[in-house]
Amino acid sequence: MIRKLGFLGSPHVGIFCALNDDVALVPHSCPKTFESALKELDVEVVKTSVSNTGLFGIFCALNNKM
Repeated sequence: MIRKLGFLGSPHVGIFCALNDDVALVPHSCPKTFESALKELDVEVVKTSVSNTGLFGIFCALNNKM
């Protein structure tokens, strides 16, 4: 299913979150509606920050290898 989703009024959700097959990193300001949409992808949603910012798409790179 395809859904249109925005984050705090912005359609550029890749700036504000980082995902892989297991986890989604989102800022503390993540709205409940956005968080529930990510849980539909069957990933663990982790609210956190990187250098006191919520711009995970800019500062994080995730993969599935350990």
